[in-house]
Amino acid sequence: MRTPLATSLGTVAALLAVAGCGQAAAGRGPGTAAAPGGAPVVSLTANAPGGTRVVGGTPGMRARARAILAGMGDVAIAEVRFGRPPAGFSRLRRIDGPIWLSTTAVAKGSPFAGPLRSQLAADGPLWQATVFANAYEASQPAGEPRVRGTSEALSVAGRRSPFSSETGPADPYGGAPVGDDAVRRTVARAATRGRFRVVSISIAHANRQAVTVVVRALRRGAFARRYEAFVSAMNRLDSRLDGLQWQVVDRCGYPVAVQSAGAWTSPRWLCPNPYVPGLAMTRATCRKLPRGFPPCGG
Repeated sequence: MRTPLATSLGTVAALLAVAGCGQAAAGRGPGTAAAPGGAPVVSLTANAPGGTRVVGGTPGMRARARAILAGMGDVAIAEVRFGRPPAGFSRLRRIDGPIWLSTTAVAKGSPFAGPLRSQLAADGPLWQATVFANAYEASQPAGEPRVRGTSEALSVAGRRSPFSSETGPADPYGGAPVGDDAVRRTVARAATRGRFRVVSISIAHANRQAVTVVVRALRRGAFARRYEAFVSAMNRLDSRLDGLQWQVVDRCGYPVAVQSAGAWTSPRWLCPNPYVPGLAMTRATCRKLPRGFPPCGG
């Protein structure tokens, strides 16, 4: 099975905090770093100039790959390569032909190191790489060699590093397709359950849809419970799409929860609820958490 879309980033990222609006009670007055109109300060959308190289495989395989990329629009995917399985997959290496798909995405920051802002911003390119792999595996052209496994890598400042573990074949979704209107209705219901406001719903058409959602949380009361309700409703879509990612922002646009290539939630919005895995949060612990972003004005 493929690596899930919501695999965790490092535990360090999960324990860092994003400062929300109105943090004066924690010892600082409001600043002036408000995002215009509350737009997300860390965007999950990503693109790379220069297009995507599609190499290896057969003309039919490359044509299908380009059709998927066309449906995704502007992306940060630098290269799609059809080739042979890695050495560790000895069983698959007995099968002739270009049966392995490698996808490389370009990001300005790393999901594993550096400021929290750059760690979260790297989610978008990695998510796109997984979306592409999901779409190709589920819609392989008839009569061509079948891809039996995939791997994704991230290129930062010209240095390519593997991201997901190399995987075997996916089990394609065989249910009825989901229409765009049904996707929007499900997102709206999920936002209502969490008492969030929908900011945007972006839908790309790789094979099935790849959906990016931004919702706004205006208050922190009972956030853990409300976020769980939102996630539960959103997960009804997950296996039916090529990709699903979302971001919960505060009234100023700073992230308080992200689910994309990894999962992250700000402990400040969950305190003192013991919601962060492995960390029993107390009010004293919450006061000591570092700030990932400045407070906003207003």
